[in-house]
Amino acid sequence: MRKRASASADTSKRIRLAAKKVIRRRGIDAGSISEIVRVAGLTTGAVYGRFESRDDLLLHVWDEDSGAAIFERLGRRLRDWRDATGSALPPAELSDAEEFGLQMMAVAGRHPYFAETVRDDFSKLLNKYAAVREDGQIRAGEALILALELARICYRAVRADYEDWSIATQVFDDVARQINTVLIPQAQSSSSGNNIAEGRVSDLVQSCRRVVSQVGLEHATLSRIARGAGFTTGSIFAQFDTREEFLRTAIAQLFAGAATQVDRRIVESQGRDLLSVALGDLLMVSQNQARREWNAFRTECFLSARTGSFVRSTLRSVISAGRNRYEELLMPLTGFRHEYLGGVTVVGQALPVGLNILNNLNPTVARLVQTESVNLLLRKIGVD
Repeated sequence: MRKRASASADTSKRIRLAAKKVIRRRGIDAGSISEIVRVAGLTTGAVYGRFESRDDLLLHVWDEDSGAAIFERLGRRLRDWRDATGSALPPAELSDAEEFGLQMMAVAGRHPYFAETVRDDFSKLLNKYAAVREDGQIRAGEALILALELARICYRAVRADYEDWSIATQVFDDVARQINTVLIPQAQSSSSGNNIAEGRVSDLVQSCRRVVSQVGLEHATLSRIARGAGFTTGSIFAQFDTREEFLRTAIAQLFAGAATQVDRRIVESQGRDLLSVALGDLLMVSQNQARREWNAFRTECFLSARTGSFVRSTLRSVISAGRNRYEELLMPLTGFRHEYLGGVTVVGQALPVGLNILNNLNPTVARLVQTESVNLLLRKIGVD
């Protein structure tokens, strides 16, 4: 009896280890039971004899060690920030358990089977580090630091050049220590703000944004995207040879649409006012439905870039173009120091991804109160 119990425990462990390896390589949406059992060297029956479903298996992996692993990483980041140790960041490479935990956190907002457990465990992390106020809101500094660490992890996949973080981390660590404002819960967040769907992209691309934000990039089939736009799948293939070609175009157009709105603000605003508006918009995670979809779409793209080469190469092109635009348009108008250009790129692309993940786990991360935090950021990047 004892031997049988031991063998069963060993088999369960092999399945969980295989699941982490597969999720790291394929992503949480694409990691199938068939691939997991192949990596584990077992049969499908061995899995279903121990777990009710694929989702049940994934939740067991989270409970066993992956949730603790990613939260330990985030906890170290909080401790380093509170101790003002500066460059004492966790290792850049994530373990299989940490990668699995990150993916579970990122998809919890659209996956009801995972949501309650992941959100409850996240609340325990916040309580452990006394990061929650008496009124239940997350302290603004802690939220900013957690979001920046999540952004750093996601951003790494699309940045071959990584020096931006040394400057960005110093700026945000320092600012987060000084923020005394609170976070505004989702119910109070503004319904105004920029709208990524503002008539600048085709109906199919808008539908792609909506579908990806709801089900993830892996499950965003062309038939679902076409149906959402009121077309047939053939209408996509009339313009694109493959699903990958369409998705490349959609991702590029959606990011370009966001950049176009920044360009318009640059024309309409001057210097410090421009950055104040731009930074404030980026820190407001939850506004109207289109903005929420855009934030979710961007997060799904960054998450998919960790496992999909075509998404990764597309985002690298987008970010490179964005950096060039910042250099060409923002620097002459704002006068901020050149060495902070990379940090502004982080703010523009990566930090909202981290904030969106936090917002999915706790709606009190919906919006940072702007005035104080934005003014501090502006001062830190050299804008008078």
